Amino acid sequence: MQILVINCGSSSLKYQVVDSTSGASASRGRIERIGDGRTHVDALGEVLAAVADFSIDGVGHRVVHGGERFRQAHRIDDQVITDLEALVPLAPLHNPANIAGIRAARDAF
Repeated sequence: MQILVINCGSSSLKYQVVDSTSGASASRGRIERIGDGRTHVDALGEVLAAVADFSIDGVGHRVVHGGERFRQAHRIDDQVITDLEALVPLAPLHNPANIAGIRAARDAF
């Protein structure tokens, strides 16, 4: 399976396509200057264009601070997003960007 891993920062988006069996990276990149007329949705559109030749089976997100509840991987649903929004004060520069990336990916996939 090929997993698109996304790390949305406050002003950049890093991505990597990883083979979940071998751990090998098939593609990686970075989109800069988000917030300078470019949104996380725009950046994710650029990522999707860059990885269009890959068959993406899933998406993983790096979230800076998950508080006490999120100490390991979780399937993201509406409740997880609500819970992450409540944790924004723990990482006010990063968690909003992480949530924006999650929403953009959910819309895209």
